[in-house]
Amino acid sequence: MAEGYKSGVLDSPISTMGHVKMTAFDSRPFYKPSINKIVIRTKGVLRRSKAVVDRNERVASAKPAKACKGKPMAEFRKCLREEMKKI
Repeated sequence: MAEGYKSGVLDSPISTMGHVKMTAFDSRPFYKPSINKIVIRTKGVLRRSKAVVDRNERVASAKPAKACKGKPMAEFRKCLREEMKKI
């Protein structure tokens, strides 16, 4: 687990890889290569509620991407969606 993590609560936000472009508005678009889409979030939104942390733990323990490893990108995305539905 990441440093700073304790019992479902993050002491501080954990930095994750991403390509952020600031806009003149109060939002930030992120390009998410894993889903091949742009996701827009309001500045200052930290996804660290107990529900999000619990879901991240389930995904980390299940490792759904390993089940889809080695497939072409379109099949990988389809497989990953199916694996995520099982979690």
